[in-house]
Amino acid sequence: MESTYTDYDVLPLNFDDEEDFISAIHGKTDAENTKTDVSKEDDSKKDKNKEETFLTVLNAYVKDKKVRNNQLANMTGIDKGDISRYLNGERQVSKEHLCLICIALRLMTCQQKHLFDLLKEPMPCSIGKPDEYEIIVKHYMDGCYYSDNYTVFRLYDRLGNIGHPLPTMLPNPKKGGD
Repeated sequence: MESTYTDYDVLPLNFDDEEDFISAIHGKTDAENTKTDVSKEDDSKKDKNKEETFLTVLNAYVKDKKVRNNQLANMTGIDKGDISRYLNGERQVSKEHLCLICIALRLMTCQQKHLFDLLKEPMPCSIGKPDEYEIIVKHYMDGCYYSDNYTVFRLYDRLGNIGHPLPTMLPNPKKGGD
C-alpha cells in the first residue's frame, strides 16, 4: 500500500540520533526530558505520601464538604465531642460510626473504601455472609452520593423497621438535623 502523506518538507527525516529526534519533537533533549519527568514524579510522590493517614483523609473529606463538627454530629447522631476527638486523632472511629459519617458526607464509594482501607477495616458486606443490617447499611452507603434519599435519618427508619438497635441517637429531624 502506498503512503498518502505528501508533505515531506514538514517531516524532518534526517536525525543523527534519538536525542535529536526527541529534541525536535519536544523541544528538549532526552536528558532534560528525563530530568523533568523524574522531578515531577518525585514531587507528586512526596505530596501524595505526605502522611496520608485515616485522620488526614477524613479531615480533607469533611473540609471539602464544608461541614462543621456540630453539623456532622447532627447529621449522624454521633456526639459532638466524639466527632471532635475523631477529627483530632484522639479516638479511633468505630466501623459503625464510619458508615454513618460516610453516608452523612455523601462520599463516593471509592472515597468510603479509601477510608476503610486506611482504618484497616473491611467495608460492610465485603467479608463473609452479610446479615440484614449490613446489607441495609451498605445499600445506603452505595446510594448516598447519588441520591438525597439516602440519609442517616432514613437509614435509621429502615433499621427501626427491622427491629435492629440503632448505633446512635439522632436528634429530632424537625429541629434541623437533616
